[in-house]
Parts: sequence; C-alpha cells; structure tokens
Amino acid sequence: MSILLAVTDLVDSRISLSLETPLTFDVFKEDILYVCGRNGSGKTTLLRMVADLETPIKGNLSKSSGLFFCGHQTGMKASLSVWDNLRFRTSVYGNGSESHIDAVLGIFELGKKKHYPLETLSLGQQHLVSLASAVLSPHLLWVFDEPFAHLDAQSEELLMTVMKNHTKSGGAVLLSTHVAINGEKTLSL
Repeated sequence: MSILLAVTDLVDSRISLSLETPLTFDVFKEDILYVCGRNGSGKTTLLRMVADLETPIKGNLSKSSGLFFCGHQTGMKASLSVWDNLRFRTSVYGNGSESHIDAVLGIFELGKKKHYPLETLSLGQQHLVSLASAVLSPHLLWVFDEPFAHLDAQSEELLMTVMKNHTKSGGAVLLSTHVAINGEKTLSL
C-alpha cells in the first residue's frame, strides 16, 4: 500500500513527547487513523504539524501529496452564503463545477441552506460546510481536528460514511478525537 504520510522520530514538548519516546507512524491510502487523547495531550498540535502550520522541535514529517486540513474554526467567511464559501474554495482548488458543489451539498444534507449566510446556520451545520470542502478538494489526505464536535448522531454517521467512501477511493483520513473507537486504527497521545 502507498504511504501518504510518514512521521518519524517526532519530538515536541507540546505533545508530551520526549527524546526517550519519539513518535513514529505512517498513514497509508485507505487508512482512517484516529489520534486519541485527553484535552491538552497535543492532538491539535500534532495535526497542525502535519498540515505545516507548526514546526516540531525534532523529527520528520513526509507527505507524498498535498492535504486538506479542517481545524476547530471553519476558515470561511460568516457573512457569505454556504454556496459562495464553497464556490470560493473550489476556485482555489481549481476543480468544482456548480453541479459538483450541489451534489456535495446534497450529500451533507445542506442543499436547502445553500443560499443562507454561513453565520445563520447552527454550529454543527457550519462545521459540516467546512467538512464538505474536503470532498470538493483534490487531496487524498484529509486531516480533521475533532470533526465530530458540534455534530448530532445523524451527522456523525453521515461523516463516517463520507470518510469511508473517501478511503475506498484511495484516500486517507487522519483525525483527532477524545475517545478511541473500538476496532479502528488508533494512535494514543
């Protein structure tokens, strides 16, 4: 299987890692890897390092391609409509017809909200719009920081389906969570 991300001998005090316990792991195509840990254990810091938003004290992070990062904030303009926010993102990615955006909004059950300003949606719906951007991106590796935050049970199930479909088509997902998922590939901090 092809490696999308290789982390080797990562050391950083913000992740409770020392020279005695460096972190090494790989993310392969078709993987969903859950980074688990308590508040303050360094889950967000690790994901931000993977996304090149922070630099580790020591170690190597190697990616075979670009990635899509979704953090705690949506990274979208609250006053713009759902549609305009996604259209802007697809213009940056260089791929995304109107019909593709509409199809993704349908997958996330947001089609009826596409002309609403983002700020009028619930936090869970705003988060879904941000996560929908991943589907519109051309990247194989998705990095999600606590993607289930603010989501109801139905939306969590929907997101799991979207992530599994992404991995079935050769992608991978690295995500943080507070709770380990039984039977799933996990990395505990």
